[in-house]
Amino acid sequence: LVEGDPLVWSLYGCGAAKGARRRLVEEGHDPYRDVENARAGYALELARRYVRVAKTPAAPLSGLDVLFTENPVLGAVAGLAIVSSIVALAFHLGGLAVEVINWALGPGESWLTSVLEHRGLPGIVAAKTLEGLYGQYTVALPYVFAFYAALILLEEAGFLARVMAWMYSAAKKLGLQPKAFIPALLGLGCSAPAVTGTRVLPTTRQRLAAAAMLAFIPCSSRATIVFGVAGRVLGAWAALLIYGQGFLLALLVAWLVSRLTGAYEDVVMVEDLPPLRRPNTRVVVEKAWTRLREFVLIVTPLVAVGGMVYGLLAYYGIDTLILQPFKPLAEILGIPPQLLIPLAYGFIQKDLVISMVSAVLGTPNLIEVLTPRQALAFTMASVYQVPCIIAFAAMAREFGLRRALLMLIALDALGLTVTTAYAHLISF
Repeated sequence: LVEGDPLVWSLYGCGAAKGARRRLVEEGHDPYRDVENARAGYALELARRYVRVAKTPAAPLSGLDVLFTENPVLGAVAGLAIVSSIVALAFHLGGLAVEVINWALGPGESWLTSVLEHRGLPGIVAAKTLEGLYGQYTVALPYVFAFYAALILLEEAGFLARVMAWMYSAAKKLGLQPKAFIPALLGLGCSAPAVTGTRVLPTTRQRLAAAAMLAFIPCSSRATIVFGVAGRVLGAWAALLIYGQGFLLALLVAWLVSRLTGAYEDVVMVEDLPPLRRPNTRVVVEKAWTRLREFVLIVTPLVAVGGMVYGLLAYYGIDTLILQPFKPLAEILGIPPQLLIPLAYGFIQKDLVISMVSAVLGTPNLIEVLTPRQALAFTMASVYQVPCIIAFAAMAREFGLRRALLMLIALDALGLTVTTAYAHLISF
């Protein structure tokens, strides 16, 4: 009645209630609000007495998001530190697997290869095929599985998205589109879909800048070379050096392209960050195994064919004739001339490089046949370039054949220049 509810007034309204309501209004009260507040107070008191609310624990590491996104320098350092730690762990686990496999199978492979090499043309072809396949399964596969597991671990933990978000301010200072890191992260898996992924950028010039970065961001196929050659001969520091230097070269190239073409346009990036969480071990292993199985099904036939072709070339001495004109290039790069074959073969498919290196050197134990300088130079020459013909075809489809050829020449020339500098200026 005091609230002035129409239905209640029609049923029970009386003069006393009307008088009470009038006096309240005259004194400056709002009867409806007063009753509403009284009800809310009673409800709150009852809730305090009888309702028990469980405290929701704060999300683990939630403070990192605020800390790192507000501090671009700290965010960039943290992102690189996390990725570097995971890559180093993957390298050590992959190297341990390689040691175990070589200990178990190495003597048998060496004996069988030596027997086959004295059986004429069929034996030579079989020996080179065996060396290629052995190199793939004992060197490439352990590192590929470890790298896939590391990449999936970062993704499942919620760190991959944060690496891009943490580097947002740093990207703006370099004149880069923050969205350019989306295809860059895809490029850690495969460069061809990463080229297509540059479509998230609004202009062709911005897409060119993002695509140029991919030549220096090692994909999973190039990761096997980084781990299996430089990492195997020199250790984890060499793998981290190549990754870190490649990332800096990628930023430099993208910055140059964006400045020369006027590609940069300041935009606000809105990124939905997944929660930081502990990765599910079973999910990580299953996803890594699925990708590894695809790798095996695609690469094994190509490795076998490549080994047979090289066996034929070696038997008839054609490989020597092919390499003769290119020996000056090998001297400039500081690598054995026979490594030019896997270097060129890698443009067809980078997954085949480790197998071809084992075939042309006659052993998967690269520590015995390569010096540290040669291992580092060959790895850089293989990694710092447009990765393969599939990625080049993707560039031609997205940007046209002329632009793709210009990018191929310019980026490969820069990669060879960096490799040459290391080959002649760095001492071990």
